[in-house]
Amino acid sequence: MAISKLKSDELYKKCDPHKFEFTTTAELEERLSALGQDRALSAVELGINIKSKGYNLFCLGPEGTGKTSLVKRILVKEAKERPTPQDWVYVYNFEEPHKPIAISFAAGDAPEFAKDIDKLIEEFSSSIPAVLDSDEYKAALSIIREKYKQKKEEYIRLLQKKAKGKSVSLLHMPVGLVVAPVKNGEVLSPEAFDELPEDEKKSLIDDLNMMQEEIENRTVTLIISAVKLTARELKAGMDKYLSEKKSKAMEKARAAPEKPSGKQTVRQLIGQNQGVSNIEITNSNIKGFERIARKYGVDFAVKKDRSVSPPKYFVFFKARDADALTAAFKEYTAYELKRAAKAQNRPSVLAHLQALKAKVQAITPGKSRNQNRGITI
Repeated sequence: MAISKLKSDELYKKCDPHKFEFTTTAELEERLSALGQDRALSAVELGINIKSKGYNLFCLGPEGTGKTSLVKRILVKEAKERPTPQDWVYVYNFEEPHKPIAISFAAGDAPEFAKDIDKLIEEFSSSIPAVLDSDEYKAALSIIREKYKQKKEEYIRLLQKKAKGKSVSLLHMPVGLVVAPVKNGEVLSPEAFDELPEDEKKSLIDDLNMMQEEIENRTVTLIISAVKLTARELKAGMDKYLSEKKSKAMEKARAAPEKPSGKQTVRQLIGQNQGVSNIEITNSNIKGFERIARKYGVDFAVKKDRSVSPPKYFVFFKARDADALTAAFKEYTAYELKRAAKAQNRPSVLAHLQALKAKVQAITPGKSRNQNRGITI
């Protein structure tokens, strides 16, 4: 094949940007594909669509090829079309540390559980030292030490009894119990031991090893017993401490003044620091309004002004209850209209109550704390 010389404009491919229907590639929808990886994509799709348990998806390949990000995009897309799974939490297993315990939670509840555990750990960081410093725990620890001492003395007596039948003596050293070879009731020095016949040395070594093993076994048993006792007392102390703390909290809650609700005094209403507004009512049927206000859960107070005739009533309510109060007045309006119809006084009462309704609706909550608004009807 002959090789021909190319012109400069033949060395590149010219692309007309007007052929594209987008300004930048950021406007394009992301495609879940990889060049030359059709079989891999098919395998991933097959794997994530297997519903049976016990199947896993493994992705192998050179680093930097984008396999991880591609699989993640596929899984995210698939997850949006499936039910939200439960949250799973693994907690430490004190009985079998190599087998953590799995706990399932409703979706979104696991982070709250983690926060509660963090709070519990923070609580224990102060409560455990308090338990360890308590008189009850110190008394219990003293009993444990006495029991440990008695158990230790019992083990030493048993070991000494066993040693009498052997050519071995138990020596109390700073490091603990030490076994030494004995002949004719006297402890042998290293030099005297070396001068013994080989068969006698072998017999003594066997006795020494046996007694040393017995001491180690007894020591381990004693330590485990002491640890169990200490752990048991610590748990009992923690239970008592937490129980007392819970009792104090319950007593404090019972001693706290009960928060008033519904109809109350003006002082009680203002004392809740949630902003207070008021409406002036000249209608004499205040009892009917009180019944409806209680039905809507409105916290309110009624103040009667006896300086005028007929007396006026001021209804005080929390600023945040303005919407509920509006609903209550709607029902109250209907109730009063029904009463007015029976008294053949509908037109004047209707105008009166509609004006009242409009003024209540004009109240907006929360402009200022403990703000009083007088509306004369």
